[in-house]
Amino acid sequence: MPRSPRVEYEGARYHVLNRGNYRRDLFKVYRTGEEFREKLYETCERYNWVLHGYVVMSNHYHLALETPKGNLSAGMHYLQSVFSNRFNKFVKDRGHVFQGRYKALVLEDSTALLQVVDYIHLNPVRAGTVKLENLRSYRLSSFGEFFQKKRRPRFLIPAEFLNECGGLTDTAAGMRAYHRRLKLLMEEDPKKREEEFERLCRGWYIGSQEGKAWLAGRIQDGKVKANAEATKELEEVEWTRQLKRGLKRLGKVESDCRSDRKNAEWKVALGAWLKGRTGVGNLWLSQRINLGHPHNASKQMALYRKKRMETCPYAKRLKQIPKE
Repeated sequence: MPRSPRVEYEGARYHVLNRGNYRRDLFKVYRTGEEFREKLYETCERYNWVLHGYVVMSNHYHLALETPKGNLSAGMHYLQSVFSNRFNKFVKDRGHVFQGRYKALVLEDSTALLQVVDYIHLNPVRAGTVKLENLRSYRLSSFGEFFQKKRRPRFLIPAEFLNECGGLTDTAAGMRAYHRRLKLLMEEDPKKREEEFERLCRGWYIGSQEGKAWLAGRIQDGKVKANAEATKELEEVEWTRQLKRGLKRLGKVESDCRSDRKNAEWKVALGAWLKGRTGVGNLWLSQRINLGHPHNASKQMALYRKKRMETCPYAKRLKQIPKE
């Protein structure tokens, strides 16, 4: 199974989640939930994280956090390893405490952050652990702590998601209004709501294709660190963006790629232009532009560049597209 994508940069925000190995009830053992929260707070202090929301359930946790210094991996390694050591000593056991690597979904903007914070705070309600009207009584959640501005840790900050809720403020009144928002969410169509919530735990990015394209550009500029899996997916986002620019310049749409013949000159010209501008591979090109077998597509484009590209009207039009 491929490793899940990892993307790190200064100011990045994430939905981070993990669960106990073999789905064991990690946090039902006496005070282990409180112990995890203590280590989470210690990590936020040590790595200068901003915590927008958290919940610790019986066998898993969810975090909405921000990394001003771009140090998610270092902080998560510290959090999970320190807690795992303490847990194994407590239960007199050894081995893996968590179910593999944590998941970290990049949040594009404040809208995505609010969606994840809503999901986090409603976890105990949806699990039947606490009633919505008594949500403040659930101890292992940021929801109740947000009502205690003077007592909560300095890094536990609700201001951004409250502002996204129509300009609510970081006050008890603002949190009461936010509580009413959660009630409205729970009154919506359950099937639709659960589908939306499930989306917030899948993949590695919550946001738009334009946001992914922005990340791709930042990776190319060396301003964002990403592992091979994330880099590959973001490269494909950039290839798709450039493909759309080329199609638009030629007055074509993607359906034309499927309907026109495989060796149509405009398609070969488009493929050659993409290869000259990006690191796109022949397999991706042959599939997206419908150029036939990748080997044949490569031969067509090589021959085109050698004998036809200088005088081809399609190449001249594509050459007018400015680089970004």
